[in-house]
Amino acid sequence: MGIRYSLSAAIFYPGFIFGAYPAIMLAQRYPIERVIFAIVLLWGACLMCTAGVTSHNGLYVQRFFLGALEAGVSPGWMLVVGGYVLLVSDRHLRGVV
Repeated sequence: MGIRYSLSAAIFYPGFIFGAYPAIMLAQRYPIERVIFAIVLLWGACLMCTAGVTSHNGLYVQRFFLGALEAGVSPGWMLVVGGYVLLVSDRHLRGVV
């Protein structure tokens, strides 16, 4: 039983690695607010599917997709904050010049 729990916790990270590149490509190509909204909505639906899991194999699949969806949230917020910081710096520099 212990190895199944460990594997279900560990399988999250290959999903995270697998999902990071497509998520950040979508965030760069399409409006960031829509991409993050879709990812968070799908992430919530995937999280609710945990209640329907009846076997350890189903939990492995659910955890993999949960990691793949969660991979896009952090880079997406970095794009949002990065755009804001550049905007604020631009205004500050224009005031100085």
